[in-house]
Amino acid sequence: MELVALEFSLAIGSLPKIVGLVIALFFLSLFAWLSIAAAVGWLAYALLGSAGWGIAGFLAMQIIALLVCRSLMATYVKYLSLPNTRDFVKTMRENFREATR
Repeated sequence: MELVALEFSLAIGSLPKIVGLVIALFFLSLFAWLSIAAAVGWLAYALLGSAGWGIAGFLAMQIIALLVCRSLMATYVKYLSLPNTRDFVKTMRENFREATR
């Protein structure tokens, strides 16, 4: 029991470090994404010679990422409704009703 208590206190002590690392990873990921998007914008500017195309390239990358995230979110929200479980319960109810007739 003492080992469990010591290990639990160690795990609790690690929690603030994990939260700090998650925050750091969030900001590092954000800056990496912005750097990639800026590189795409710069590449569009360098190839096409227009600042407008560079801005459009940067904006297009953001819009594409938002659309992909929206699509993934819709898929995950669909999973939250437990469609397979609901279908199974519906089938079981129908089978039970037929069996009791």
